Amino acid sequence: MRIFLILASIITALLLPQNAGAEAHFEMQYFKTLPILHEGREKPLSSFADIMLRQFSGQEKLQNMDASQWLTLTLFDPQSAAELPVFTVSDETLITKLKLDKTQNLYSYAQIQPALKAMRDEALPLFSKEETALTGQEKTLLRLYENTALFTALLRSFTALLPLDLSLPPAYQDQIDGALNFTELLKVEKQLEQDLTGIITRKGRDPSKYTPRELTIAKASFHLQTLRAGAQDNELLRIIPVQWEDSKDQWATPWTIMLQGQGGPGAAFLLSQWTDLAGAYRQNDARRWKTISEDILEETLLQSPQSLNIKRLKIEQLYRTVHPYTLIITLYGLSIFAATFLLFKQPTARLLRLAPTLLALTGIVLHIVTLTARIYILQRPPVGTLYESILFVTLICAALGILLQRARTSFIPLITGTGTAAALLICAPVFKPDG
Repeated sequence: MRIFLILASIITALLLPQNAGAEAHFEMQYFKTLPILHEGREKPLSSFADIMLRQFSGQEKLQNMDASQWLTLTLFDPQSAAELPVFTVSDETLITKLKLDKTQNLYSYAQIQPALKAMRDEALPLFSKEETALTGQEKTLLRLYENTALFTALLRSFTALLPLDLSLPPAYQDQIDGALNFTELLKVEKQLEQDLTGIITRKGRDPSKYTPRELTIAKASFHLQTLRAGAQDNELLRIIPVQWEDSKDQWATPWTIMLQGQGGPGAAFLLSQWTDLAGAYRQNDARRWKTISEDILEETLLQSPQSLNIKRLKIEQLYRTVHPYTLIITLYGLSIFAATFLLFKQPTARLLRLAPTLLALTGIVLHIVTLTARIYILQRPPVGTLYESILFVTLICAALGILLQRARTSFIPLITGTGTAAALLICAPVFKPDG
């Protein structure tokens, strides 16, 4: 309807919920462990947050926040998240085209969105081109469009549960329980539509002719339709297990639960808990946050499919926290240093002579444990990608180095084997896929 287009310019600032205010210190342990179905497998929210933040910014942390803290801000305080610089743009010519500040390393959603809208006509034909025919700048531009679309989905993941900066006439407000949000606004949807139809019939589509009450009704109706449209195909945050017989072993987003009624009573209860968690965050109630996040984890595990394994989630969380390959590279590097030193000087202490071998052996043991953990997490062999093949080959290189060193009583094979392993591990992240 044309009235919706007219009103869009009036209430653009209302499309995101109001600010939550200053952030308290929140205990993130339970929140990080909460499961999500992403890219075909169940993983902890901390892994999902790491993947998203790295995809947008190329970084593991943002200002003083880790990835999980950034995700909570994005989900529960989207207006503040939209102002936070998070997008990287690697092409300087593209930065100029987008009229962005070249001195910035990262750009906010609020900066990127209008810039991309201005380039829409230039970008649209690129979506139909073969990837091999795209220039580097065109690939960067398309990636930026894809990332902003993904970020938009994240921003809108919980907008149905968050309070709206919107007023209603008393006749409507009397039907609302508590804070006004999308779910409460649905209670008066039919009345809003009927009253708006009557207003248009009497006064036409020009908002300047409306009384303040009529304009409030039109704004509320438009806001409701905008939120509903934003929920279409938003399948990113699949955090609620579905209980119906024909949908078991599936996960749904909050929007799917609300708009399609999937999941049953258990899903509705989980949704109410997530609403409470959002409220605790926005009210800076750290104690309530911890209690509710623990309750959500417990309830999700009770309702979750049999395939979900909490041990696997915790191991993946530990895997991403420890960064084991950094430790492995360090051990291999120390082994090389010690072995090189012993090529020129032979100490009398036997332990010092064994130091290169012991360091390399410790690295190999940790390497084996890390590969085993990766197999357990992904539930498949560790050679599915080039990155994983490199991880496996580097283990073989280091092991061969030790075996040949013992056979030839020379440190040259050890230096060669661990050196090759360390060098390949340093280069491996270049080939690392998301997830």
